[in-house]
Amino acid sequence: MRFILVLLVLTTLLSIGVGARFFLLEEEMYQRYVRTEQRLTEKNFVLKDKLEAVEKSKSELEKQLETLRAKLERAIETRATLNREYQASRVKMDNKLNILAKEKAGLEEKIKQVQSEQFFAETLKEKIILEVEVKSLKDKLASQEVQIRNLSSERVNLQKRLRELRGVRQANEEVLKEAREVSDLLSRRLARESRNSMSLSENLERIRRENNALQQQLVEAIKKIELSSEEKEDIELFPIMVKAASPFPTALSPAIRGGLTSVKTKSFPEGRILSVNNKYKFVIINLGQEDGIRPGMSFDVYRDSGGIGRIEVLEVHSGISAADIMAVRGKTSLRPDDIVKVRR
Repeated sequence: MRFILVLLVLTTLLSIGVGARFFLLEEEMYQRYVRTEQRLTEKNFVLKDKLEAVEKSKSELEKQLETLRAKLERAIETRATLNREYQASRVKMDNKLNILAKEKAGLEEKIKQVQSEQFFAETLKEKIILEVEVKSLKDKLASQEVQIRNLSSERVNLQKRLRELRGVRQANEEVLKEAREVSDLLSRRLARESRNSMSLSENLERIRRENNALQQQLVEAIKKIELSSEEKEDIELFPIMVKAASPFPTALSPAIRGGLTSVKTKSFPEGRILSVNNKYKFVIINLGQEDGIRPGMSFDVYRDSGGIGRIEVLEVHSGISAADIMAVRGKTSLRPDDIVKVRR
């Protein structure tokens, strides 16, 4: 009885162990199934991608195949065209060969004629004629060479003249540039004249009053000299200068302009008059700021090494200046190209 119980217990334990083993095996199989399914799924995705790539390549290859078929058709057409052209060229070549054969026969006939004495005589005659023509052509060539040398010398002279004309043109352009500057300056002066024309009468009246006052001072000074004749004193009288009504007022009054004494200045270059306006009594000279010229400077005007007048700078620019005509000798009138030198 005990043996049976033990056997039952062992049987039960064995069945339990077998059941546990079966459960573990089942779990392991399930895990393997899951992993296998995942690998298959991944492979399925990869195969799908490959299939899509293959289909894409297939479509591209089909397109390429269609392109190759079209090229093949064009090549076939081109081959047929070339065959036709070849046949036409062959026909033309046969025709040319026939023509050349005929020309060859004609040349052989001419060679036979050349071998005759009559043809030799005609050839000698033509040779003599050609020699005469060659001699004539040589004479003409010699005369033409002389003409070519003459033309070459004329060309050299013309080139020299052209260079001279270019120099004159450049000088004329510089003169034109100066003339334009003078024109601009004159335009500004005329505009200034129009602005200052209203005050001319007032300036003239003021100058007259100053002149009268200075004349009274002069009379008084003369009386004082007569009264103090015993006293030997040197009295310096300022010269009186009254300028006619100028359309361009200056900073200093014309009545006291001559009272300044000359001082030593630095060396200035000589200049010349570019333009003269006798109506408004001013000139344009070719000296400016670059030459150290300043408003108020006085210049003596010379012609043929002789002084003929005096001017005073009113307005200065980079290369030119405008100056009032202060004095002119006798009936002489200033004109362009007169020399101007700084008054010492």
